[in-house]
Order: sequence, then structure tokens, then C-alpha cells
Amino acid sequence: MALSGRIYFAALLPAAIMLLALNGCGTVFGGLSQDVKLSSDPSNAQVLDSATGLKYSTPATVSLKKSSSHSLEFSKEGYKTEVVPLRRDARFLWWFLDAFSLGLGNLIDAATGGLFDIKPDQVHVALDPIKNSQAQ
Repeated sequence: MALSGRIYFAALLPAAIMLLALNGCGTVFGGLSQDVKLSSDPSNAQVLDSATGLKYSTPATVSLKKSSSHSLEFSKEGYKTEVVPLRRDARFLWWFLDAFSLGLGNLIDAATGGLFDIKPDQVHVALDPIKNSQAQ
């Protein structure tokens, strides 16, 4: 009986270690921020991130926190302003692995943003010129 108990314990120990290791694995391996490439036609447009209030100039690669919902406002003098909302998609892999931690990992990853990917990770906006009403 003692031998079968040791075998049972030896089989459960790696599973218990794996369960603890998977807590918040999206945060650990996926990171808290993500690079997003911004470009526009014409270039040198100003981009305002609604989540942070930070301003960028195109072209740029910016690091956005995954825990926030971002909406990017592209503007340039003489052109119509364009707003591009970004999505936060839950990555199935992190959600699936976190499920083995009885939900604790999902709570950690959702709170930190590690559960999500920002989509799209490349944003290109073609700004439309404002038509001069006097030219018509």
C-alpha cells in the first residue's frame, strides 16, 4: 500500500506544479503591452490615443497597454479626422491554460491585460482631404 501511495503522489506532484506554474501565464509569457504600428497617407499625421491621452506622429511603432481599450484618432490640418477603435481579443491559448488553475489565472490575466491581444497590430489610415466649399 505504501508503494502505491508514493506512485500516486509522484504522479500528482508534476500536475500540481504545472497548475501553479500556469497561474497568469498570459501575463508572464504574453506581456502587459503590445507594439502596434501606425502609418498614414499622408504621413506626419497626429495620432491621439484616447486611453492614455498620448500623442504620436506617423509613422510610428507604439507600445500600448493590453489592459486598456484604445481608440486612435488620426488628424492632420486640411484633412478629415479618422477614428480607429482597436479590439482586445482574448487569446484562446491563455484562456485554456488558465482554466487549469481553477480560474485564478484567468482573473490575473484579465486584470493585467495578459489575456488579450490588441487587434489590429498594424493600423494604416488614408486621410481624406477637406474639400474647399469655395472651389466649387
